[in-house]
Amino acid sequence: MAMENQSQLHNVSLEQSLFEKQENQSQMIPIESQARNPMRGCTRSSSSGSSSGASAIICPCNFQDLFDQEISDLWLKSDWENVDPIYLNAWLPDPNHIRIADGNLQLTLDNEPCIDDVSLCHGQDYASGQYYTECNNFRYGKLSARIKAGKGNGVITSMYLFEDSGVAGKQDEIDIEIFGKNSVAPGKWQMQTNYLRKGNMGNCWVPYGVPEACHVGVIPLSFDPTESYHNYAISWIGEGEICTDIKWHVDDKLRRHVWMDGNGYIHSNIFDESGKIIESSNIYKGSLPNTGSRIILGLWAAQNWDLAGVFNYVSPITAKFDWMTFSQPNCSSDLNETVPVYRMYSPSQTDHFYTTSYHEYSTIAPAVGYIGEGILGDIYSSTQTGTIPVYRMYSPSQTDHFYTTNYYEYSTIAPAVGYIGEGILGNIYGSTQTGTIPVYRMYSPSQTDHFYTTSFYEYSTIAPTVGYIGEGILGYIQPVELLTKGDELPQVVVNATSMERGNGSAILLNEEI
Repeated sequence: MAMENQSQLHNVSLEQSLFEKQENQSQMIPIESQARNPMRGCTRSSSSGSSSGASAIICPCNFQDLFDQEISDLWLKSDWENVDPIYLNAWLPDPNHIRIADGNLQLTLDNEPCIDDVSLCHGQDYASGQYYTECNNFRYGKLSARIKAGKGNGVITSMYLFEDSGVAGKQDEIDIEIFGKNSVAPGKWQMQTNYLRKGNMGNCWVPYGVPEACHVGVIPLSFDPTESYHNYAISWIGEGEICTDIKWHVDDKLRRHVWMDGNGYIHSNIFDESGKIIESSNIYKGSLPNTGSRIILGLWAAQNWDLAGVFNYVSPITAKFDWMTFSQPNCSSDLNETVPVYRMYSPSQTDHFYTTSYHEYSTIAPAVGYIGEGILGDIYSSTQTGTIPVYRMYSPSQTDHFYTTNYYEYSTIAPAVGYIGEGILGNIYGSTQTGTIPVYRMYSPSQTDHFYTTSFYEYSTIAPTVGYIGEGILGYIQPVELLTKGDELPQVVVNATSMERGNGSAILLNEEI
C-alpha cells in the first residue's frame, strides 16, 4: 500500500465534507439551584401527539440516530423554561426551533414569538430547541455526536447525561458545553466539561477547590467549533453503584479524564491535543455519577457567565447535530444490528462514496452529482466482539472519500496529505467470520479515487482495466440480505460494463461470479 498513491487513507460523512464544502465555496455551565429538567414540559418528536411525562420504556443499550427522520419512540421535545437567571431563553417544541432537516438535528435560538408576546415563551425574551430521550435509564456507556455548534457570545451548544430524579438540584449529570464565542486567543477556542454528583459540582468558587475539587474542566480547542463539524464523546465507565471513570473525547482524542482510585479518591486530568497533561485537579474523597440518565441535546443563551461571553442577539442562531450514538459494553440489545452501506459514484468528481445514511444516498448526494449504485453490504452500527471501526475521511483538494480500519492512517498519515477525518462509518470484522464476505480496497492514481467492493470479479478483473490498483482487504461484512417487495432499494447485481464506461464507476454486488 504505497504512500505515493495515498493508499493509506480513508472515510467519512457527506453532510460534513462534500456538502459543507459546497455550502462554503462550492458544498456546560453547572447549575445547582435548579435541576435542568426538561420533563416539566415536553412534546413527542412526532407532531401527532404530546406527553407531560415519559412512558415506562426500556432503554436501548445501543442505538444510533443519523437524524434522517424523527424517531418519536426515542425522542421528546422540550417545552419549558429554567427559572435560574443564567438562562435567557425558554425551549419550545415547534419546528422553528427544533427540526430534522438536511440529515441534521437543527436547534435554533431566536426571539420568535417572544418579541411579540413573552407569554408564548414562558416569560422569556428568547426561545430555542432541546431534544431529549424519553428513556431516563441510560447507564454507563459511550455517548458520541458530530456537532456544529451555534455561533455567538453567550451561546452554548450542549450534550449531556441527566438523571431525572424529580428533586431539583439533586441530580447526577455529565456535561459537554461548547462555547459559541469568539476565540479567546489566536487559534484558541473553548468548551467546558462538568459532572454533578447528587447536585454537587464541587467547590468552584472561593476558596476554590477546598475541600472538594471543582468538577468543572475547561478544554482548549484549536478550531472554531461553530465553523465545522467535530466529534464529541463522553465515556461513562462503571459497574453497579460504582462509577470508576469519566472520559471526554474531541475528534477521538482524550481531552479529560476523571477517575476514582482504589482508595476512593477522585482525580482529574485535562490534556492538550497531543496528549500532554495541561491541568490536574486536587484529589478528594468522593464518588462519581452512577444513576440512570436521559440524553439531552440543547442550545441556549446565558447571561452573567464570563466564561461564555456576553450574549447579544442579532439574528437566529442554529446548532447542528449530524448524528449521535450511545453504546454500552456487553450489550445484548436487539439494536446490536447491522445497517446497510450505500454505494455511490460521481462521474464529474471521479469519486466513490459510501454512507450508512439513506438521506445522504437518496437526497443529498444525488443533488451534487452522485449516482446510487445500491448496497455494498451490512455493517454494525456499534462495536461487537471481534469488530473494528471503519474511519471515514475526505480530501477536498482531491475530491476523494477514503475509508480505513487503520487508526494510524486516519489520525496521522492521511491528514498529512490533506484528508480530513469525518468519524466512524461503522464496525466490521477484522478477520473472516462465518457468514461474512471480504471488502476489497483499491486505488486509482490517475483518478485519485479510492474504491471498495465485495465483488472479487470487480477487484481482480474489471477495476484493474481502468487503472485501479488492488490494496488488499479492508475487512469483512455481512452480505446484504435479499430485498423483498416494498423495499426502497433494488438489489443491484454486477454489471460487467459498468467500470468499462471508463470513469471508474462499477455496480456493486454481493453474489459470486
